[in-house]
Amino acid sequence: MEDNKITDEQLDKMVKTVLSDEKMTKKMLKDFGYEVKEYNPEDLAYIVYAITQHGGLKDQVKVSKTIYMVDQIAKFSTQHSKFEDVGKFAMDILKECGVINYNE
Repeated sequence: MEDNKITDEQLDKMVKTVLSDEKMTKKMLKDFGYEVKEYNPEDLAYIVYAITQHGGLKDQVKVSKTIYMVDQIAKFSTQHSKFEDVGKFAMDILKECGVINYNE
């Protein structure tokens, strides 16, 4: 385990500190590529997740790949009703895009 790895508790504390200060929240949004405006708490929670887990919108290739994966899975899901088919397709897309890597 790396010595400089941030624990979940430390991350939660940092996020709460940033979100409790409006100026810091606006800076965080700007720094990570989000429009600086008032977000409802649920939307802000998704943004915080995207920033803390995936670097926000700064990595536009990752964002584009994510949109592609979600879009493909959603389209497939509307055309197929068997959960097994949808699950297999989702796994195939995740493997194809390099999100998961395992041998069958």
